[in-house]
This record gives sequence, structure tokens and C-alpha cells, in this order.
Amino acid sequence: MRRSIRLLIPLAMLLAFGCRHSRNEVPTSTGTPPDEEYLVGVNRDIVRNEATNIRLLIDRYGWNMKVDPAGYYYEILDEGHGAPLKKGDNVMMRCRITLIDGTTVFDSGEDDIKCLVIGRSDEPVGLQEALQHMRHGAKARLILPSHLAYGSIGDGADIPGFATLVYNIEIIE
Repeated sequence: MRRSIRLLIPLAMLLAFGCRHSRNEVPTSTGTPPDEEYLVGVNRDIVRNEATNIRLLIDRYGWNMKVDPAGYYYEILDEGHGAPLKKGDNVMMRCRITLIDGTTVFDSGEDDIKCLVIGRSDEPVGLQEALQHMRHGAKARLILPSHLAYGSIGDGADIPGFATLVYNIEIIE
């Protein structure tokens, strides 16, 4: 029961926030788009609520995560070896990506390896930044806020707009 309540709290916050900003609040009397101050305020609220939900997730599972200045959260589970990866490196990895509610949106499994070139990939900027702090053989958990993942649009398939993503990554030799 207690766990169910913990899961409902972030969902209730998202619902409350979504209802708070209705179309009627957007200035439309002159037919002009919302002003910059309004949009900055809405974005600030989204970031604040997303940070609260991320903190609730981290606390719920007792993860020992750090926050990078870029804004993503990370926990290195196995340091790996060698020099840190850098832009231009070809990276082979296994990964599992979930939404903040635990829904799996991608799982490479044991046999499927995901390949990307850091800095030349259509993967989220937050993932590419985080990979540059990892080494071959490393394992890590990352949480990417939506602005470092797929933003307000999502990926057009499994990842909705404004989705916080949790990555479990293993860099292959």
C-alpha cells in the first residue's frame, strides 16, 4: 500500500501541473503568441516539477546518484578501465531505457548491442555527455531530464514528450 502511494505522488503532481496550465491561461485576446516571460515561467515550472519527481525516484530506490552540471543524474556502478570515452569515439553498449514510472521503452538485452558515435549521433545530448565520463567496461545508471533527452516532442513512438528517462548502461569492450 505504501509503495502504491509513493508511485501515485509523482503522477498526481504531473496531473496537477498539467491541469494548472490550461489553454485559457494563454494570452489569446490579441491573437498573438504567449510572451517570452510566460513561456519561461512555464518551462521553469516543468523543470522544477521534473526535478522533484527525479528526487522522489532516487530516494525511493536509495540510489547514490550525483548531479552533473549539465543537469543529468548518474551513478557509476562499475568504473571500467582505460581512458574516458570522448567525442568521435565509436561506442558499443547494452542498455535498458525506462520512463520514470518504470515502463521499459528500449532494452537491448544480452545479445543486442547498440552502437553510436559520440557527438555524431541522433541519441539524446544528455546520453552523449554522460558517455564521455565513462570508460570501456563501465556500468552506470543515468537519469536524463526531458530537456536532455527527447524534449517536449518525444521520439514519435514509445517516448512521450517531456519524458524523464532512466538508462542502465554497460559499455562493451
